[in-house]
Amino acid sequence: KHWSQGVADFNAGRFWHAHESWEQGWTLLAEPERAYVQGLIQLAAVFHLMERGREEPALRLCTSALEKLDSCWDAMRGRLPRLEIIGAREALREIVQGVSWKPHAERLKAELVLL
Repeated sequence: KHWSQGVADFNAGRFWHAHESWEQGWTLLAEPERAYVQGLIQLAAVFHLMERGREEPALRLCTSALEKLDSCWDAMRGRLPRLEIIGAREALREIVQGVSWKPHAERLKAELVLL
């Protein structure tokens, strides 16, 4: 239930609630999916912090999320994660480079992959 609630929250722009919902399940996952989903959870937290005007901590977390996704990217190739946000890695990279986060927050959509 926490996975689907998090997807609904993320897609409605309730990034903190999505973060909190997904936090309930990611620790039970095996690597590399664990790191992958943790990076997506951090993306939700980045958007939440940016909404609150907390750019500095958001950018630090953005870098951490990007490192998480990059670290498991090759290992996740060909696997179906239970949670997906197409374009998350590219969005994080652009935000770190100074591109506005708002268009990404409006465009990116979370999806639940039923296993």
